[in-house]
Amino acid sequence: MTADSGQSIYSRGFSWSRVDQAINVRAATTILKYNYRSTRQIGEAALQPLKEKGGGDPETSDTIPVREGPKPKLIACTGLQGQVHAAVRFIKQAAEELSMPFWAGAVLLRGNKAGEEFASALTACGLPAALVKGDTFDLDQRVVKVMTIHSAKGLEFPFAILARVDSDQIPLLWGSLITMKRKHAWLTREGS
Repeated sequence: MTADSGQSIYSRGFSWSRVDQAINVRAATTILKYNYRSTRQIGEAALQPLKEKGGGDPETSDTIPVREGPKPKLIACTGLQGQVHAAVRFIKQAAEELSMPFWAGAVLLRGNKAGEEFASALTACGLPAALVKGDTFDLDQRVVKVMTIHSAKGLEFPFAILARVDSDQIPLLWGSLITMKRKHAWLTREGS
């Protein structure tokens, strides 16, 4: 059996008993240490706020990254429109640098309401976007995929944005929420 305690987005920790009360692990265990999903830079950026707030699991924070990549960007913006304009710039630049279409990227937010609002604003700025959910997810759809953090679990994108990292939207220990391979940015209001 395997489990990845680092994939919990609700900071509840991991317990086999939550999977099933009948599971009683007494055999030898092996903790897999190599991280093939995220770059070293993403891992460091994700763990920093957890460590600063006394969170994080020592078993998952001691992983050995296999990939290198650019350092994540934290972009301070003024209001929702500032975040949308920064997202448009970031998506276009990342798509060009990676020689990929803009619809290969994703924007992650806390909830569907914020996702609908952000997708509409991106589309109004000339970058087609749509809120996608588990039952409507289509990788071939030629739009920026806007989805909740929860819906994005287990998915990988060549570039992505975690938007609305604001005290009223994502005030939790947000560093452990997502992994992306090449380029990504977190958008936050100035002062949040």
